[in-house]
Amino acid sequence: MSKHTPAPWFLKKWETETYKGCEIMGFPDITICSLSNLNWEANAKLIAAAPELLEALEAMKDYCKYHKISLGSGIVQKVDEAIKKATL
Repeated sequence: MSKHTPAPWFLKKWETETYKGCEIMGFPDITICSLSNLNWEANAKLIAAAPELLEALEAMKDYCKYHKISLGSGIVQKVDEAIKKATL
């Protein structure tokens, strides 16, 4: 298990006269990161969902292993690579 800030993560939007952006926040008031680039809102939503996405991939992998379900080597490889990327 990786040692990231536990879920849930949420968006805290901000705006100045010249910029719009947001911070990705963890509980209780921990700033994960701050974004203000061209695609900040779409990127922020993806980043905020990261803990739940990782948990879902790990659960899917465990479920398939327990029930001996084969998803095909390409899918398994993508799942393994995503989990590895998130936890190394």
